Amino acid sequence: MSQLRSCAVIPLHLPLGYPCDYIEQTARVLSRSRQVILFDFRTSYGWKMLVTGNKLPVFIRSVRAIARGRDIVGFTPLAVLPFQQLGWIRNLNTLLGVVELRLLLAFLRRQVITWSFSPVAEPVAGRLGEHDSIYDCVDYYGDARTPGLRAPEARMMRRVRHVAFNSAALARAKLRTYPFIRGKSTVTVCGCDAGAFGKKSPLPREYGKGKKAVLTGHFDYRLDTVLLDRIMKDCPEIRFYLIGPVSPDIMKAFAAVLKNRNACYLGAKRKAAMPAYMRHADIGLIPYDIRYASVRFANPMKAYEYLASGIPVVSTRIRGLSGLPGDIVSLARGAKEFGNAMRDMTGTWSDGKARKAQETAAVHSWENKVGHIMNAFHL
Repeated sequence: MSQLRSCAVIPLHLPLGYPCDYIEQTARVLSRSRQVILFDFRTSYGWKMLVTGNKLPVFIRSVRAIARGRDIVGFTPLAVLPFQQLGWIRNLNTLLGVVELRLLLAFLRRQVITWSFSPVAEPVAGRLGEHDSIYDCVDYYGDARTPGLRAPEARMMRRVRHVAFNSAALARAKLRTYPFIRGKSTVTVCGCDAGAFGKKSPLPREYGKGKKAVLTGHFDYRLDTVLLDRIMKDCPEIRFYLIGPVSPDIMKAFAAVLKNRNACYLGAKRKAAMPAYMRHADIGLIPYDIRYASVRFANPMKAYEYLASGIPVVSTRIRGLSGLPGDIVSLARGAKEFGNAMRDMTGTWSDGKARKAQETAAVHSWENKVGHIMNAFHL
C-alpha cells in the first residue's frame, strides 16, 4: 500500500479493545482500499514522556508508517505546551495535535476522509483539510445521561458532509432534532463480525449443564438490574452467564443480582473469546432500561452477535431491533413476558431457525455496513 495517496482518519473517542469493537472493525474494512490512521487526539506525548519515557522513537515510527502507507497506523501527537494538568492547556494541545496531523498529511499530499463515531471527536472533524467527512452515528447522544454532548453533536452535524445511522429508529429521532441533515444522511445496518461468531468453538469450561442464557457487554446504566433480578427469580431452571466489565455506578446493584443462585459472573473476556460463550448458550439476553433515549434508539451489536452464533434473542423493547423477525428475536415488556419469551424461544428453537438467525446477522456484516456508506456517498 506504499503508493496510496488517500487515507481515512478515525478519531479515537474510546480506547481500542472496548467491548463494542466498531472502531477496529471499520478500520479493518476501510484498510482494504486506503490507509487508516487511528488518531488518539485526546492524548499527547509530553516532553517528559519523550525524554524519559522513550516515546520519541514510538512517535517517529508512527510518522514513518504513515509516510510509507502502512495499512492501519496509530498516531498520538506531541504536546506542544507544558502543564497539561491545566484543562485549558490540555484543550489547546488537543487542537495543536490536530494541526500536527494536518500538516503531516498535507506534506504527504494525502487525500483525507475523517470517519467519526461520537460528538467527542468534534474537535477533529472538518479540521484536517479533508475532502470528505463522515459522522457514523452509532448511539443516541445528548440525552439526560450525556447532556454535555448536545452542543458538540450539533456542531458535528453541521460541519460534516455526510451522516450515517445504524438504524431507522435512530435516524428518525435525530432528524427531528436536526432536520437540515436529511439530504446528507443515510441509514445503514448495525455492523457485526458475523463470520467470527458463526464459527464452531469448544465448550467453555465455566459452562455447566442445563439451559444457559448469556448476557454480554459493558455493564453500565443501560442494564436494567431490577428487571434482570426478577427474570432470574422467575426462571430458576435457567443458568445466567454474565460476561463483561462493570461500571462503578452500578456495582452495588450488579452485586445484588449476583446473589441469585442461577447467576454466574465470568468477568471481562477478550473479544476473540466471546464467540464460544455465545455459540454454546441457548439464548442471548438484552435486558436494557428503555427509560433512557440512548437505549430506546439503540441498535445493540450484541443482538447480531447472538444471532450470528445461531441462538435466539430476547430483549426489552429497543426500537432498533423492532424490524427483526419475531421468531428469532422477541421484544418483551416486564419480567413475566421476558421469562415466557425465553422459555418459548428455547423450547421451539430448531436448526432452521438457527440458520435464519445467522443469515440475518450476515446482512449486518461490517463489509455491508461500510460498503453501504461508501456507495451512498460516492466515496
